[in-house]
Parts: sequence; structure tokens; C-alpha cells
Amino acid sequence: MTDLNIDMVGRTRDSNPKNAKIVDNDSIYVIGADKISQELADIHEKTNKDTEKLNFDLKYNDPNEPNRFYFRSDHWNYAKHGIPIIFWFDGTGEDYHQQSDTVDKINFEKMSRVARLVYATGYRVANLDHRLKIGTNAGSKAAD
Repeated sequence: MTDLNIDMVGRTRDSNPKNAKIVDNDSIYVIGADKISQELADIHEKTNKDTEKLNFDLKYNDPNEPNRFYFRSDHWNYAKHGIPIIFWFDGTGEDYHQQSDTVDKINFEKMSRVARLVYATGYRVANLDHRLKIGTNAGSKAAD
């Protein structure tokens, strides 16, 4: 079992200084992939290498990062019970959780790339012949 969580994955940084924390068109923040299962992190990295080739920004993956996103979104209810998770996120900007976050601001090409990566990662996990190995030293050979 694993939880794959996405939030605000169709946005790209623009010239507005209030959107400086949003990643660029070829990047995504990745949070938690390595916290419970190194095997999940390895599968995710290999899947990205084989498919979308996004740049993973791990800025918010640090549990001591002041925003504490690892502990704040839907995936936390799984992670706190030892279920491996990955949280993909574009970052915060002026529209984060606001009514001004309208469909015309979505970069559909980027959102599609992230969705394909999430799907492909989930597909590979679902087709393992075993449950994900738990632990940070429980890596797989998927990254080879």
C-alpha cells in the first residue's frame, strides 16, 4: 500500500514576485518519497528517469523546513501510520488556497506531465511482486 498525493501541480513560476516559491515548468517539489520506504523513492526516481524527466526539488522534504508540508497535507494521515507516501507539489504563490486560483492559470502541459509520472509510479508499485520494503535502507535495484 502507498499513498500518492498531488496538490497544486499545474502551476509554473511567473514574473510575479509573490510566485517566486512556485517551481519552474520542468520541476516539481517532491516530499516524503524517501521517509518510509527507500524502495518507493528508488522506483519513483527510476520512473521519472524513464518517462517525464522532471527536476525534483527537495526543498520541502526536510522535516525541519518551517512550512512542514510533510505533516500538513492529506498524505500525513497515511504516513503517520507507516504507509509510504509521495507528495508532489508546485509550491505556494499568491493564489495558494485562494478563490483567485482559477483554471486560466493552470499550465496543462505541466499538469499532464506530473499526472503521467504519478500514474506510472503507481503502476510500477501496484505491479511489484511484493509489498514495498519499509525503511530508509530498504532500497531496491529500481534506480540502477
